[in-house]
Amino acid sequence: SVRLAVRMIEDGLLSKGLARLSSKGLGDMSLEPILAQLRRKHPQQRRDWARPAADTPRLVIGPARDVLKNLRRRAGTSADRFPNEYLLRLVRGEMSPAARAGVLSAWETFADHVVNADFPEWWYVVWTTVVLFAPIKKEGPNAATPDCRPVGCGSCKRRAIAQHVKAAIKEDARELCEPVQLGQGTPAGTQCMGAIIDDHLEVHQDHMAYKGDAENAFNSVERAAMMHEIRKPGSKLVRATRYFESELRPRSHIYALQAGKLERLDFDSSNGGQQGALSAGTGHNAAVQPDYEAIDNAIGAHGGKACAICDDFIVMGPPEEVWRILAELMPAHEERTGLTQNMTKAEVYSPNGNYGNIPEGVKVGRMGRTKNAAGEWEGEMGRGIIAGGVPIGDDVFKRNFVAQKVDEVSGEIE
Repeated sequence: SVRLAVRMIEDGLLSKGLARLSSKGLGDMSLEPILAQLRRKHPQQRRDWARPAADTPRLVIGPARDVLKNLRRRAGTSADRFPNEYLLRLVRGEMSPAARAGVLSAWETFADHVVNADFPEWWYVVWTTVVLFAPIKKEGPNAATPDCRPVGCGSCKRRAIAQHVKAAIKEDARELCEPVQLGQGTPAGTQCMGAIIDDHLEVHQDHMAYKGDAENAFNSVERAAMMHEIRKPGSKLVRATRYFESELRPRSHIYALQAGKLERLDFDSSNGGQQGALSAGTGHNAAVQPDYEAIDNAIGAHGGKACAICDDFIVMGPPEEVWRILAELMPAHEERTGLTQNMTKAEVYSPNGNYGNIPEGVKVGRMGRTKNAAGEWEGEMGRGIIAGGVPIGDDVFKRNFVAQKVDEVSGEIE
């Protein structure tokens, strides 16, 4: 694993190499408790939505060369085992100019039909089929009890065509979400959010930062809510309606590698997004945006601010106002989007320790230097929260966070 990570870094695949070094590994999907967890994270029931009208505008995508030349090497493959390298050869390989022009033109025609939902519905069920993996988010006391993230690996061809769509709608999606949502194409979005929170709490020492946690957000958000926000009049994403319809309408089959071969699982991708797919991230962000903006406006009237990196949602302001606004606005948000706030994973941090009347289950964020056998923090304790992967808190908290990351990577290398 380490040798492969080093080879990736040497080949210029820095992010993939570092991710492999810091990974906690994959959950063993041959274990029924892990399969049961993944089954729970794929809700089968969903609300229906109206199909797009026949005159819905078509999405215009750009040249194939601009997308194919930048595909990642050694990317994961789906059930068809078709790698990106085959597509890369279309623009980087040896062939006559006439042959290359012909195949790229054919690819552009095919991609145009795919993203505009021109094929039969059964075709998109096959097209959106995924192979499921279960990266470990948080380790448990034994191999059968880690908290896993359900990641569906779609075909490289599907992901390449999604890059066409991403290029076409990137600026529209970013403008839809900023300045509250910084996880939709905002350059250095996580660093921006960290700086915003740090600066706000530096100026307003009596304010509190609340970090919300939506249970299984990407896989649970209602597809009907995504489509409503994408296609509503005036939406910046309305021209991509056909693409999102083609991705979200199918009840897609899910496969997993079992005993050396791919087996179809007993649940489908019916609601929510497929983690890793463009339609999942952008669809989620579009669905939650109206409520995130409403909370930002409400807390802004009291000198506060709300911001987010995808499903990492932070609300800053006077504690009593934060709790009041969340109590007033979150129930409607949950009903509309299908998301449930997990208050036992919610955390808060305030520079002066003022948290008001904390709801049951919400914790004051803290981190020690190490954890004991019982999973409890030990050593000098710092107070803070992790927002979009950025440590927000006192100096001890930030030092402990960095030391933890160093220990994780060093342990892998050793």
